[in-house]
Amino acid sequence: MLSSKNSALESKDNEIFEVEESIAIQSELIKTMATMVNSKAYVNERNQMGCWKQANYHVEQNNKIVDEELSDWESKFFEVDMDDLHELFMAANYLEIESLLNGVAKRVADIIKACMNVEVIRQTFGINNDFAAQQEEEIRKLNSWNHI
Repeated sequence: MLSSKNSALESKDNEIFEVEESIAIQSELIKTMATMVNSKAYVNERNQMGCWKQANYHVEQNNKIVDEELSDWESKFFEVDMDDLHELFMAANYLEIESLLNGVAKRVADIIKACMNVEVIRQTFGINNDFAAQQEEEIRKLNSWNHI
């Protein structure tokens, strides 16, 4: 584990972040790297400050992870545009911060639930429809019970 109360995390653009040990070890990657590199870990993601803010929140909440709903703080934290949400997902995945991955997944699920139909989901997430009109109609008929 990390040897001191604070750790220096350096981004690829050479910006150094001082992070408390209890927050840094929320990331399995940082925990492993710090063990191998003597508490100086190098982070290559753009959105690392968001990761540390969210990890800090979970440390302050005694690592309680609520499975059903996001807290008010988390709901506000994850109210970002799609590009930032994607960056948070990539950083959480790279840093292996489970609570952040779960929060991003919950936010994406909430966005999908708010969409009225498949076309809105495609538009929201920038997904191209690769079905021919005839194929899509066949799928709609097969799944008419599902109201897609």
